[in-house]
Formats: sequence, C-alpha cells, structure tokens
Amino acid sequence: MSDFDGDNGTSSPGRASPDIAFHQAMAGVKTRCGDLTALLDNGDFGQVEHTAQSAVNLWLTARTACRRLGEREIIEDARQRLESSYTALLELLKRAHTLIDKHETRSVLDDLRITLVGAMTQHLNGT
Repeated sequence: MSDFDGDNGTSSPGRASPDIAFHQAMAGVKTRCGDLTALLDNGDFGQVEHTAQSAVNLWLTARTACRRLGEREIIEDARQRLESSYTALLELLKRAHTLIDKHETRSVLDDLRITLVGAMTQHLNGT
C-alpha cells in the first residue's frame, strides 16, 4: 500500500488517504458480495436489500477514492479491482432480482443496478 494520498502528502483531518479509503471500501465490497452470495444461496432474502445497498455504497466510495489516487501504477491496479468488483456485484444484483419475487425489493435492486451501471460508465480522472 502506498503512502501517497493525492493531496500533496496530507489528508484532511479525519479523512483517510485515497489509497486507504479505496482498500477499505474494496474490502467491504468483497465482504458484502460474500454476504449476498450466502443470502441468495440460502434463500434468505430478508437482508438482501440492505446488504446490496451497502455493497453498492461501498463500491461508490471506492470509485470516489480511486478518482483521488495520483500514482499511475496505483490507479491502474485500482481500476482493475474496481472493474472486477463491479462485474461481480452486478451479477449478484441480477441474480437477486431473478430469485426474489417481492416487487418492492426488485424495484430497489433495479435502482441499485442503474446507479452502479451509471457510475461505471462515467470516466475516472477525466480519461
């Protein structure tokens, strides 16, 4: 992990550097994806909506942190991890949508997929 935080070597008080924020958010996404998988495998749909929302929020946090990264090699690694987690999360949201019959939950899952796809189509760092 790099000590570079993209802000001339300093971070705002109480705010993690971009690389730390990115890695923590990605760890959270991985955990939530595992939780979603277990919920879906067990047919336990009661917490799917909350867990999916948490996973998407963490992914968005990771994306924001990725935009703040400054070293090229770190950015490329982060982008690859972001894309990989995007694909996994999107597939889980699709799977949940097909397994769950409750209209309200399916609607929330649709909204989360739209948010995720919309964020992924925006360029990182203006490139």
